[in-house]
Amino acid sequence: MKQANKITIRAFTPPEEDREENKKTILELAGYTEQEIEKEKIKYEEKNAKGFQERNIKIHTIELEKDRHCNKFLEKITNKLTEEDKNTLISQTNRLDDNMNFYIRLDKEKLNQGTYEVTETGECYHIKISVAAFPKRKDVAHKKIKEIIKKHHKP
Repeated sequence: MKQANKITIRAFTPPEEDREENKKTILELAGYTEQEIEKEKIKYEEKNAKGFQERNIKIHTIELEKDRHCNKFLEKITNKLTEEDKNTLISQTNRLDDNMNFYIRLDKEKLNQGTYEVTETGECYHIKISVAAFPKRKDVAHKKIKEIIKKHHKP
């Protein structure tokens, strides 16, 4: 069953952070090695940008578009999140925009150490899930998000 049309994972790496560590973590978060990214033809890119005070920022982005890639990611993340974080995601309707995109932020420092934790801060890995909702309405998309999370949810 189609759960997401596309999933985008992004990390902003300022000069004082370890760029290779963030690259390794974003690949692990997506569930693929560098070789698998190429073999599976998954979009991965690194861009340079200017941040505050003209700091050089590296932007790592992965886009998952095939159903099997999206489903693998959704299963992985819902298995790794705590029950408290799952409850937070289910209860917060403001994470879903009018285009049926559902947003999650995972704490960067903790994820680099292997712990999945939802955060509201900017020091994070940004996840945007384009929910496969039909008809394309917020109530339908929110119900789909609940179903995805509850698949691996212990009440």
